[in-house]
Amino acid sequence: MLAMAAVALGFASCSEDRDPVFHPAPEGSFKVYEPEMADLNITLEPGKVIELTCNGQPDYGFSAICDYSAEVSLTPDFAESYSIEPLNPSQSKIQLDQKDVATAITTLQGYTKEEQAGEYVNQGFQPLYLRAVCSFAGIEESRMVSNVVAYNKVKSFFSVRVPGYIYLVGQPSGWKDPFAINANHYEQWRLLEDADKIGSKIYHGTFDIKAGEAQFRFYTKLGTSWDDNSWGSQADDNPVDYELVDGTFAGKLVKGKGSLNFPGWTGGKMNITVDMSDNANVTITIKAE
Repeated sequence: MLAMAAVALGFASCSEDRDPVFHPAPEGSFKVYEPEMADLNITLEPGKVIELTCNGQPDYGFSAICDYSAEVSLTPDFAESYSIEPLNPSQSKIQLDQKDVATAITTLQGYTKEEQAGEYVNQGFQPLYLRAVCSFAGIEESRMVSNVVAYNKVKSFFSVRVPGYIYLVGQPSGWKDPFAINANHYEQWRLLEDADKIGSKIYHGTFDIKAGEAQFRFYTKLGTSWDDNSWGSQADDNPVDYELVDGTFAGKLVKGKGSLNFPGWTGGKMNITVDMSDNANVTITIKAE
């Protein structure tokens, strides 16, 4: 019996050892490598990328999917900085759309409105300083900031922040491929941030949806695949049925291709709000108008 108890205790001890326990990563352990193109002339263009390569996930005591982002500044002391979300926030090789980088530079230069385009003075090639940020959603202590690196010769263009948006994809939009080549088609199927709340990641849209066609999910970007950037009812590519109670519905969205389906929808205008301000708690609210 003593031997059996010792074995059981050993299994319990091993189980406890395997349980992940978060601890703050050591200061300075999260690093970005010097860019290979640091001293080359770079003229920013929409659709192209600037890259930062990290040394991997900080040592939090266990491995899990982190959120990566980048901060840029016009000065090495980061007295003023601008945060940019990469094309794939879960990858330690951070790719930044050069249009987003141009928006950061324009904003840091003091331009914030589209009507200021005529006042814009292009500074030519100038240094741009960058650093990476890594964190776990919901754990404030997990935020780690890397060392600072520079692209020394970057030429920008005028670009200011405009309300962000996501796309409704489904029966109302004809299930057309959510690809970048179909951007014109999806102009009318966007949910947008309020003009005075740019960066909130709270999106609104009102759509006229026919009876029997209230089946859809949402895409944060138009890309080249049905699998990327999709948020819906579940991970699996199967619809889940819901209903509006007293003309309203509230629920959660997850990454995946499960559509929301409202078989009892009798047609008319549907006001939809998707709140993505907390990546770990994405919500949807629907009201019949």
